[in-house]
Amino acid sequence: MRDFKKIKAWQKAHTFVLEIYSLAKEFSNNDIDGIAKQLRKASVSIPSHISEGCGHNSKIELYEFLEIAMAATSEVEYLMILSKDIEILNKDKYAKINSELLEVREELNIFMQEIDEEIHSKNSNKF
Repeated sequence: MRDFKKIKAWQKAHTFVLEIYSLAKEFSNNDIDGIAKQLRKASVSIPSHISEGCGHNSKIELYEFLEIAMAATSEVEYLMILSKDIEILNKDKYAKINSELLEVREELNIFMQEIDEEIHSKNSNKF
């Protein structure tokens, strides 16, 4: 079991969620309210799955939750593209939030590589 709050990928993802919540407040009409809700839900899924995976005693199970978190970054990416293309997000805000998403992915990828190496090392699958 790991303390997820100490993991840089979780820290970046949590900060990203706070940015998304702030950004989604700007989405105003009913047609785009659904997009805002889905964007919030998908972004929350990233740190949620990191923390849930850290609650397991198996590195393999942790890695599986990290894969789900990574998949959620793709959902967020699409929702941001959609928001930009239907002009909910202006290009500057899109560029800023997309850059932050890339940082989350980078940290998550690093963490996944570390766990993968631990899984395939001589060490046990247990923490």
